[in-house]
Amino acid sequence: MSDFNQYEYVVSDKQNPSRKWQKVLMILGYIAVDAGLFFLLLQINPFLIALLALTTWVMVFFTWRYLNVEYEYSIVSGILTFTRILGNRSRKEVFSVPVKDISVIAPLGDSDEEIKRFAPEKYCYAVPKLDFPDVCYALLETGKPDKPKKKTVFFFQSTPQSLRILRFYNPSAVSGRFSPTSFSNEV
Repeated sequence: MSDFNQYEYVVSDKQNPSRKWQKVLMILGYIAVDAGLFFLLLQINPFLIALLALTTWVMVFFTWRYLNVEYEYSIVSGILTFTRILGNRSRKEVFSVPVKDISVIAPLGDSDEEIKRFAPEKYCYAVPKLDFPDVCYALLETGKPDKPKKKTVFFFQSTPQSLRILRFYNPSAVSGRFSPTSFSNEV
């Protein structure tokens, strides 16, 4: 029962095609900044060029982590938490909401009409691309206690265990559109 109360799933953003282009552009930016600093330092004092390696390391250290993103969603004792992990160093909680407050959990498939009717103000993605297998969406409201809540669509990659736990905590929200194999090995 203890592993049923806790579940976490991490998705890497490495397969996102836009992320690959961002990395290429970032490397070109590093090269451009280094070239500019090289010529500037050469004019000021040629011995300062030794600092070029240090400044490059500092630039990479503080910026490269924003291009190595992982998404984690976890369900602990009925609370769904979505976290963005930057460069395996820092975590930022995007939202945390009780599973019982989610209105719909369904496979992505033909969901455009239902999502449009919900009229979301915010989109959260725990998948690199929406055409991945087993992508589901959840319609929920997120926000801080002292601020108004925003209608949010949360796209995530589902597993049979995550669907079982979500169905356990909120059976009315889990859509009947899931295949019977989605809930195999019932607890």
